[in-house]
Amino acid sequence: FFRSQHRTMPSASNVEAKKIVGWFFVFFVPLLIVWSCVTYLISFAWPLHNINPGSGSICITVVSGLMVLMLISYVRAACTHTGRSSLPLAAGDAHAVTGRYCEKCDIYRQERMHHCSVCNECVPHYDHHCVFLNNCVGQANYKFFLLFILYVPVTAAFICLTSFLSLPFFNDELEPSDPAVINFTAMFISTSIFGSVVFLFFTLHCQLAVHNRTTVELLHLPNAHAQYDKGCCQNFRERCGPAWILWLLPVRPDL
Repeated sequence: FFRSQHRTMPSASNVEAKKIVGWFFVFFVPLLIVWSCVTYLISFAWPLHNINPGSGSICITVVSGLMVLMLISYVRAACTHTGRSSLPLAAGDAHAVTGRYCEKCDIYRQERMHHCSVCNECVPHYDHHCVFLNNCVGQANYKFFLLFILYVPVTAAFICLTSFLSLPFFNDELEPSDPAVINFTAMFISTSIFGSVVFLFFTLHCQLAVHNRTTVELLHLPNAHAQYDKGCCQNFRERCGPAWILWLLPVRPDL
């Protein structure tokens, strides 16, 4: 079905390396989120609240709320088991004769179900294996993944747009050698870079979600544009659930 099935499988050492790097990111990404948001709150939002309670309260509420949403989305995307959540058909099942048999999992894979060499299991609606989550992105966690890469650039944009005048480049009253100023400047730069990079991923996956496509299909079936496309709204219902009012919240798609 996909030409990628005929490629040489990754070596065991490459798989282990991906797992090790993945576990590093599982701890690093939440720490980066918490450090960025807490630094913003302590160095900018709370001092602003003392001067202008209204504006300070808005900044504190927005960044605190986004931090919670980011962490919930990331944890659910990273911890949700994505493998074989659809019907696990045995090799001899007569109802699966049209499927593609996976010798490693001993099942006939349903349509859009693919084997991940890192997780070593078949994943329904497989999109890709995300090293930053140390998990596959598939049917069970795609909504959480999409929300995470949405919340990150939104949070980064809010932090940078509201606090850039507090950088020592724009404020002569700040001492550039002050540790607090150095920490805030490092947070600002890392947040702007991280947010910009994740925004590129979000634009890509937003386009894929609109047309009900996956990364694997984009790379290996570039001409199959309308094979699964059911219209923008229906495509998002399949990915994010039937209740549009819950699309922007990190809750299960089947709610």
